Amino acid sequence: MKNTNARNRPNSDKAIFLKINKRLPVMAFSLLLLGAIAVSLVSHASNQNSSNTPKSSVLLWRNERIKGIESMRDVSGSTPQTNISITTLGTPITQNFDTLATSGTTNTWTDDSTLPGWYSQFGTTANPATYRADSGGSLTGALYSWGTGTNAERALGTVGSGTTTDIYNAIKLTNNTGSTIDSLDTSYVGEQWRQGGCTSTPCTLLAQTVDFQYQVANAGVITDANTPTTGWLDHDPLDFTSPQPGTSTAAALDGNAAANRTALSSTINVTVNVGQEVWLRWKDINHANNDHGLAVDDFSVTANGGGPTPTPTPTPPPGPTPTPTPTPTPTPAPITPICQIQGSGTASPLAGANVTTEGVVTGLRSNGFFIQQEACDV
Repeated sequence: MKNTNARNRPNSDKAIFLKINKRLPVMAFSLLLLGAIAVSLVSHASNQNSSNTPKSSVLLWRNERIKGIESMRDVSGSTPQTNISITTLGTPITQNFDTLATSGTTNTWTDDSTLPGWYSQFGTTANPATYRADSGGSLTGALYSWGTGTNAERALGTVGSGTTTDIYNAIKLTNNTGSTIDSLDTSYVGEQWRQGGCTSTPCTLLAQTVDFQYQVANAGVITDANTPTTGWLDHDPLDFTSPQPGTSTAAALDGNAAANRTALSSTINVTVNVGQEVWLRWKDINHANNDHGLAVDDFSVTANGGGPTPTPTPTPPPGPTPTPTPTPTPTPAPITPICQIQGSGTASPLAGANVTTEGVVTGLRSNGFFIQQEACDV
């Protein structure tokens, strides 16, 4: 490749002419072309002393072009948000939440990104922008990464107090197995990291429950942990109730201690067709008194089904019913008058033949009977 001489062209309209001396791969040609454009930009900028265009404008134009190339590179190299796809029946999908932050009160939370496939929503509209890492000492209504100190073993939890209203955490699963899902074996460990105490007089200590719900929908119908607000079905065997109702004074708890955690498991009978989504969620109600700190840990779900969805066999159209051949009505034998049977001679002309006749029986004998009919011409 060589660059032809553009010396006779005005600087304000300088172009690059390329001559291909031999066949080059497409990628090599593209790289050479980008290099030529860069040379052109630098040359164009350096010759602006004789141009009417201010130098700053030229440099700005050049920077914008370079920024455009960078933007294209960023778009092509970006990683899209990852929803959780169920691709195989009988294979567990798990989450232990140990990638959550171990410290800080303003850790960034992004739906379907901080934890791929997981969503959080406050009430009916607000989404948390941050979450707090804590050991159970905070009573602030928020989304939490709970654990002991800065230990990497974490749980996803909530305190439904103050302006947060009810808090919903959910996981979205898409059926890409090629088969209909008919049940979900679901398990997790519910952990209590804080007992909220109470402010009422007299103090009434009550256990608090995180309500487990689910919903099946076509892709795109459900967009967040509580959007839409309707259509959710309760599955009470997976509700988590705080093991400790608490004392009048609020206190942190160790959610990993046996006394403060409950292992839950149940099979959800549900039909999820190929391409549909099933959302599982936990609803933490904002109670009247100080709320307990409740969390989900060691989550697992296994989809089950009855094999590939069969392709329906078309019902063949019914064939024509053959018309049965009618049974012919027998022709009655002709009536032979007695006079023809007797004949005019001493012997019957019909001796040995089968004949049909009719008449009135006038007498019986031991070997037969007499019949009579009107006289006829012989």
